[in-house]
Amino acid sequence: MIVEPTFNDAERLRIEGVSKSFGNHQVLDHVSLDLPAGRRMALIGPSGSGKTTVLRCVAMLEMIDAGAIYLGDRRISVDLTGRTARSARDLRSIRSKIGMVFQHFNLFPNMTAIDNVTLAPVKVLGIEKAHARDEGLQILASVGLAEKAHAYPSQLSGGQQQRVAIARALAMHPSLLLFDEVTSALDPELVGEVLEVVRKLAETSPLSMMIVTHEMRFAADISDHVVFMEAGRIVEEGTPEEVLRSSVNERTRKFLHRIQLH
Repeated sequence: MIVEPTFNDAERLRIEGVSKSFGNHQVLDHVSLDLPAGRRMALIGPSGSGKTTVLRCVAMLEMIDAGAIYLGDRRISVDLTGRTARSARDLRSIRSKIGMVFQHFNLFPNMTAIDNVTLAPVKVLGIEKAHARDEGLQILASVGLAEKAHAYPSQLSGGQQQRVAIARALAMHPSLLLFDEVTSALDPELVGEVLEVVRKLAETSPLSMMIVTHEMRFAADISDHVVFMEAGRIVEEGTPEEVLRSSVNERTRKFLHRIQLH
């Protein structure tokens, strides 16, 4: 039986005045972003500019110090004051709508690809095992890994492991997908296969996406909106044409020039 992958309805993501520090180091300084439902945003900037921390705060892997984050009409942010503390059940409900794909694949090494993909849908969403497996096989096929369903991570290339990680995120039926430098841990010859999967997903799914990347051509191709960050602040934002090809900010231009030289 073929079970087509399903998604929650895409929802608008709003980040309003979010600040975050680690000890005395301020990583985010009053960051505000608006990602309309079903749109794609690329975050670019030098290492240490706060891009990954934005994603981790949205995914509720980090508590924010100030500000608020909304998915649709629901405030999802958890802050250090405890004003927005949530029950474990509430957190699971929200997190099930947000998929995140990390730089490193974080697959369970003792589980096959299909088992990695179906574990969370069964344990967290309560999906029946047979249904989860049928859907998981279909998702693996959609990322070009139908024949690798029963392979273990050690038997897969880095690009294949990252595609399993993408399939695992999709299996949770998200409405928002976060990609954190998904090609940075890959050998150069494997980068294209992962970017092509993300590109195809952007073209064929209703998902909202926030993508941290150093691949400028990919950012230009896939995104509706590009944000350049430095030192925890938004320096410039706009369409790919405005930011990547016709930037008015000197710091953005210097960054893009340096990237192009490498």
